Amino acid sequence: MTTPDEREFRALLRWYPRRWRERNESIVLGTMLDDAEARGLQTPDASMRRGAILHGLGARLDRRTAIVAASLAAALALAGIPLLFLGVGAAWLIPGFGVGPLLILVAVVATLRTRGIISAAEALTGISLALPATTLSTLVALSWSVGFDEADAGTTRGWFAQAFIWFAAAAWLAAMAWGAVVVGGMLRAPAMRAVWARLAGAACAAVAYPFLAFSLLSPASGALLAIATLGSVILLAQPRAPISNPAPPAPRAARTTRPASRTVLVCAVASAVAGTAAVLFALTGSGWPGSTLDGTGAMRFGIVAGFIAALPYCATIGLMRSAHHRALHAWGPALLIAGGFVIAATENIVGGGDGNRIVWALLIAGLPLGGAVTWILSTGRWAARTVQTTIAIMCGAAVVVTALAIQMLPFLLPIAALILAVGEGRRLSTRRTHRDHRPYPASA
Repeated sequence: MTTPDEREFRALLRWYPRRWRERNESIVLGTMLDDAEARGLQTPDASMRRGAILHGLGARLDRRTAIVAASLAAALALAGIPLLFLGVGAAWLIPGFGVGPLLILVAVVATLRTRGIISAAEALTGISLALPATTLSTLVALSWSVGFDEADAGTTRGWFAQAFIWFAAAAWLAAMAWGAVVVGGMLRAPAMRAVWARLAGAACAAVAYPFLAFSLLSPASGALLAIATLGSVILLAQPRAPISNPAPPAPRAARTTRPASRTVLVCAVASAVAGTAAVLFALTGSGWPGSTLDGTGAMRFGIVAGFIAALPYCATIGLMRSAHHRALHAWGPALLIAGGFVIAATENIVGGGDGNRIVWALLIAGLPLGGAVTWILSTGRWAARTVQTTIAIMCGAAVVVTALAIQMLPFLLPIAALILAVGEGRRLSTRRTHRDHRPYPASA
């Protein structure tokens, strides 16, 4: 009979953190030795080594790792603000787009792993993908900065500046891969096939990445993002404790379905049509017959028109929420969103293209938008009150952090309005069909 070498198996457990070994080493080691003896192994085979490395490194992604990574990201982001004012040039782009976001992604992955939401393999793969995604994002920012400086100097663009579009495409694909692994792991459920969860995660990252990258152009927004991440990690990075003999959940009242509304459909269609026209003018208005605006002027006019076109879409938010909430909670968030759009539109009219002024105006516009998101998520009861409030506050803070991307909303809101219009139209059609097929009472 082959006797397993205990030293080899004990050395394999060193991949796990010390605290884990203090609690579990003797039990796990005994199990591994019994298994090896039954299989006639003297040393761990490849599957044992692979499993120990995978789960050992995954166990090191604990609450301490998440807090340390988020704290370093916040400190680095806050230190970048005075450095920018000291005139360090493009050097701040390296921590701003590379090191800081990498630490934030590590903190997010460690939090999800601590909560048991994603597996050890998904966590390690997510960290492995975060490194090329943030490195490529740094190259995108540096390429843009170099090209901007070369354009100001009137010199020919070099190969590094010309490679901007390739760096951006590669960074976007890397972000989508990260989303497919990490966000897709969050979305996995018995009701959703893994492939659809991965595709949904990649789609979420594809939409979110341009907003986040654009917001990182400001060190202040990067600092807010890092601080929001640190707060989320402290509140949420708690291991999920096992529950023995859980009590049956209390029955919840069935939630009635919101009735379809013609008013919602009309507002959504109006917003989609007007918003699409605004986008077309923003992109091509300088070439329209009779137009006296140049490309920049047409873009600003189209953005203003897009924000105004989105006001009917804001009304649909109040109309839809009024089915399940009292008037204050139904129309309060809608009015805040409309107010944010009006602030952004006003700045595009009177700002005169001043870059410094529009940054502050967009941050001000982001406050009511963030407040509306917090208000919407904090009403109702869809999770434990502490978790729900935390998520609501952090999502609202994230909106404020990405306020510099508000200028992109007029190009996205027509799509959202069109999706709402199609969905509401189908609901009205279904209601009409059911009404037409309703049996009539027999005549006496």
